[in-house]
Amino acid sequence: MGEVYADEERYPEAIAEYQAALAKRPDVQGMHYAIAVAYWAQQRMDLAEKAFKDAWNENPNDALTNLYLGDIAVRDQRFSEALHFLLVAQRGQPNMSQVHVLLGKCYQGQKEPEKAKAEFLAAINADPAAAQPPLSTGEGLS
Repeated sequence: MGEVYADEERYPEAIAEYQAALAKRPDVQGMHYAIAVAYWAQQRMDLAEKAFKDAWNENPNDALTNLYLGDIAVRDQRFSEALHFLLVAQRGQPNMSQVHVLLGKCYQGQKEPEKAKAEFLAAINADPAAAQPPLSTGEGLS
């Protein structure tokens, strides 16, 4: 039922179902991840981060868990922590544009403009359709 509720974007109900399942079978893999994604979708980053860390403890090499943890760390401007997670995510998902975007933001935050530029270009190459022009009005473009 948790998955059904999550698909319907009924995240509080999904979380309740996932937590009930986890209480019955605390050793089941993936439940912390599902809970974390539901919290993340609601922008409840403190709870999402805790659940993603529980998921990370189950599988520290999972690319998506590391991607979400990296995203949260970038949002909080904890760039060195974010870099650790994002490099693991990149190993697992080398062609995912979002990994490169977050790495670019991370390097930008660490004042490494060349590395940031390389990651932003990698993001464009990974998904050219997602690329956005720098200014929607065309100002500053020659």
